[in-house]
Amino acid sequence: GVHRNGCDLARIVRSTGEADAYYKAVCVDMDMEGIMLKNPISAWIPHDRSNNHIKVKPEPKAYDLFIVGFNVNRMQIVSGLMLAYKDVDQYYTLCMCGTGLTMRAKQHLTTIFGEKLTFSTKGGREVPVWLHTRNGSEKPQNYLKEPIECKVTAHKMMDSKVYAGGKTLRFPVIREIPLIHFE
Repeated sequence: GVHRNGCDLARIVRSTGEADAYYKAVCVDMDMEGIMLKNPISAWIPHDRSNNHIKVKPEPKAYDLFIVGFNVNRMQIVSGLMLAYKDVDQYYTLCMCGTGLTMRAKQHLTTIFGEKLTFSTKGGREVPVWLHTRNGSEKPQNYLKEPIECKVTAHKMMDSKVYAGGKTLRFPVIREIPLIHFE
């Protein structure tokens, strides 16, 4: 069976209610991302979208955050975003997040960020005065002149010693960047 921390996690359930109760009672307490429900008499078929194998995950929580910096890939296209939360007029780093965008949308974002780019951390420049980092260790390659609001969902917020906010997001996904319209 499936094991975690010495526990056998495989279970046979006979209803979605039993599966939901098991998920809430065991998997949430063990901080697992989710579970798979499998029809025991079906074979796994790659790329099959039938109801024989269903992934059960918690509903993500929504957060209003700010993009404060970004990384680029070898083609100089935006590949990761540094997110922060705002407290009064200061911002505190929270996590790095992939974009989850199509290549065309990432190219558009790269153009917009190029216009808003203030400097690269590769040149050894300091963090913007309005942004708090934990010892400056979580530097993205580039900072924005000013933060850009975004809507993010994540599995949960958890404690972190890496980011200035003392927290980070687990499985963050950018859902919307209100000031930037993608085709």
